[in-house]
Amino acid sequence: ISHPREVDELGLEDIYAEGIAVIEWPERLEGAVPRGALTLSLALGQDSNRSLSFSGTPDWAPRLAGLEP
Repeated sequence: ISHPREVDELGLEDIYAEGIAVIEWPERLEGAVPRGALTLSLALGQDSNRSLSFSGTPDWAPRLAGLEP
């Protein structure tokens, strides 16, 4: 995405309504990420290990409760 107008062409509203979307570089969407979205962050740790963290609104807690580290 090089311009915010391109977001409309992707059909994200339909995807959000019926499924999930994994979006790399959501800052390019300029506000088109829905409120309450779950954000995943990847980070490079020591010894080339990677860590994954989640952040979102409190309503995500019960949905993620069954995940194990």
